[in-house]
Amino acid sequence: MFDLPEADIRRNLKRQQMYMADAQIMTIDAFCKKMVSEYYYLLGIAPNYQIGDDIDNAIIEERIYQKIFNHYMYSEDSDIFSKLVSLIGNKNFSMFLTQSFNQMMIQKDPIAWVESFSLAYDIEHFSDIPGVREYYWNLFVGSIVNHQSLFQELLDSLLEFKHYAKEEGILKTQSINSGDKYVTYCQQLIELGANEALLQVDVQEVDDDWIQLFAKLLDGLVKLPSKTGKFFKAYQNEGSGNLHLLYEVFDDKELEWLKKSPKEHLTYIQAAEPLVKMAQKVLIEYYTLMRAEHLRLNQFTFADIERLAYELLQTNEELAHHYQETLTEILVDEYQDNNSLQDAILEKLSNGHNLFLVGDVKQSIYSFRNANPQLFMDRYQQFQKSDTDELIILQENYRSTQTVLGATNFIFAQIQDYYFDRIEYDEKAELKAGTEEKKKALKPIEFLMLSLDKSNTTKVNDDELDETEKIEKEALILADKVQGLHRTGVAYQDIAILTRDTNSMNTISQIFKKYQIPIMTNREENYYRTTEIQIVQALLTIIDNPRQDIPLVTVLHSPMFNINEKELATIYLAHKTINDFYGRVVAYANA
Repeated sequence: MFDLPEADIRRNLKRQQMYMADAQIMTIDAFCKKMVSEYYYLLGIAPNYQIGDDIDNAIIEERIYQKIFNHYMYSEDSDIFSKLVSLIGNKNFSMFLTQSFNQMMIQKDPIAWVESFSLAYDIEHFSDIPGVREYYWNLFVGSIVNHQSLFQELLDSLLEFKHYAKEEGILKTQSINSGDKYVTYCQQLIELGANEALLQVDVQEVDDDWIQLFAKLLDGLVKLPSKTGKFFKAYQNEGSGNLHLLYEVFDDKELEWLKKSPKEHLTYIQAAEPLVKMAQKVLIEYYTLMRAEHLRLNQFTFADIERLAYELLQTNEELAHHYQETLTEILVDEYQDNNSLQDAILEKLSNGHNLFLVGDVKQSIYSFRNANPQLFMDRYQQFQKSDTDELIILQENYRSTQTVLGATNFIFAQIQDYYFDRIEYDEKAELKAGTEEKKKALKPIEFLMLSLDKSNTTKVNDDELDETEKIEKEALILADKVQGLHRTGVAYQDIAILTRDTNSMNTISQIFKKYQIPIMTNREENYYRTTEIQIVQALLTIIDNPRQDIPLVTVLHSPMFNINEKELATIYLAHKTINDFYGRVVAYANA
């Protein structure tokens, strides 16, 4: 297309613009909802289904939890169920079921996913002692081999930092010498990784010497110092690596576990297996009952809608074929934030050669919503090796200058590491200016580092720093910088401050007024729509008439009373014969 004359490109773009009216541009939730609403009869659900809110869902979760709990507490499995509840914790067991259910809902095959848990605890699979021995030996050796680059990078960085700390006098000699343990630890692990005799050990032939073999290797490692040490803190602030990563290769509990004999491992596996299988049984029943209850009530969550959409495509080949034929192109934005079920839906919709996926795994911020960035990484690796798929690296940035992009690349190169988050910020990942105009060099970027310890070297008084919160400390440093720019002749009106959120604006304004710096903030948020004002409005409403459910729930759920969703659901279910929520609250309080 880009080899065409500019006039032809413009005509093609205008033609495509007309076609956009027929394109289905929407979130995957909206697309699935549209599909379910259109083909509800194939699922056997009513067309007037509802999307439940948090309170509705909490009520259903509590109802199913009580049913599950009461059933198993008085069943023939009560002993092992009681052990499972005790292990997880009585207060946490309901949360365990809810969180596990949420994870099941985003799996391609939820039941198979849960059933896979017991494979690692299958007694028959680990019936031979050498099998257990080999499994744990590979775990130990694999951890060393797979981290060799990390060990070498940290070793070089540590040696460089020790020299720097001595030359600049930022640490006393004793503190600098305490860093020798980190150096020795890295050197030992590098030597182990290069030990061919160790890597080629036939663990099947290692018998009574098993514990001695591990003890010799592991006990010989230098014990890492405390993370509270002065060297650790100074290196984390000014060094080029991340010492936290060393602590993550092995921890003390894991080292002790590796030293145990194969017979001890087998004993633990045999003891854990019935608990794991009990958890599987409970989770599968909880999942089944939750799905059945949602269907009975004709009330669903967005996760339900996505699963129903997948089941439509899975069980109706004609429907899947219809979408594969009619969807010429499937364009997916922010692919790094997809979960496994959403990815399976895309595969069902695709004809095998019309998926166009756009994303940046470095921008994955929705893991708390069950996003799975590993899907992106798997596709990335797959496309690199594929002869049929095409990988396009979007490095060119047309918004920012190379000065800004260079500073961004510098920061990300320091904080993103393959061993920490499976992302390598190399030349392929670096951003580059997309036009000649943007490539022009401008004034270099300056980073103002906020130090939270006593070694702070900013011009702001240390006493003031001790009395302020983090955002206030940032505002104080900004105030100092603005005053410095103004003294050099820069007008206040030519200085702009961009904040990561609007919440910090009030604090910055207060600090600036204290230092007599004129400031004007631009907040689009409606004052009367702020959370605090809405809570006060709800409070005034129920003072006038408490029998208004939504304002009442708003107040009870606010920081004034701090009653969570499950507690509200318990109150709601305790007195079903009373119509309004206020009456149920009064009855519950007097019970």
